[in-house]
Amino acid sequence: MAKPPSIEHDGQAMFAGLANPLPVARYHSLVGSNVPAGLTINAHFNGMVMAVRHDADRVCGFQFHPESILTTQGARLLEQTLAWAQQKLEPTNTLQPILEKLYQAQTLTQQESHQLFSAVVRGELKPEQLAAALVSMKIRGEHPNEIAGAATALLENAAPFRARSICLRISLVPAAMAVTVSISLPPAPLSQRPVD
Repeated sequence: MAKPPSIEHDGQAMFAGLANPLPVARYHSLVGSNVPAGLTINAHFNGMVMAVRHDADRVCGFQFHPESILTTQGARLLEQTLAWAQQKLEPTNTLQPILEKLYQAQTLTQQESHQLFSAVVRGELKPEQLAAALVSMKIRGEHPNEIAGAATALLENAAPFRARSICLRISLVPAAMAVTVSISLPPAPLSQRPVD
């Protein structure tokens, strides 16, 4: 019998305490790719994704057979996966001090704004928290550090997509005593518009 391939893992969550590299019975026809930003890649084989997890939602996926006898620590891996999935993620409310600052009409640092908007992108704020934070910023007026922090958070969490070659119109428009940057796409030529 051929020796099973060994995956390398991060030693976290369901892989805690397991051999690294870990011999497994691998799927030979499937390989994970285009992994969404919210997932953590926690195991790989020769650069190919072999396991992912989402800590907040407590879901994971394997690109190998943990139940196979070729996966030497498969039973322990399955036990640890079930234990991990059943754990309640301890809410570490590191955003509360940031939200309190906003409620007190204080300006956020770029790092605080980045942390806040990263949480917004990941869907970690309750709708009422998000509304209160945005209204607080708008009433007081946004600070450049806050805008920069929000922009970096959005860029870090952006998903690439294919787009046709486009021309952007960018204009600065004074609005309500502040400068607003307006970016718009020109209308598609008639030849490219969808037909009803």
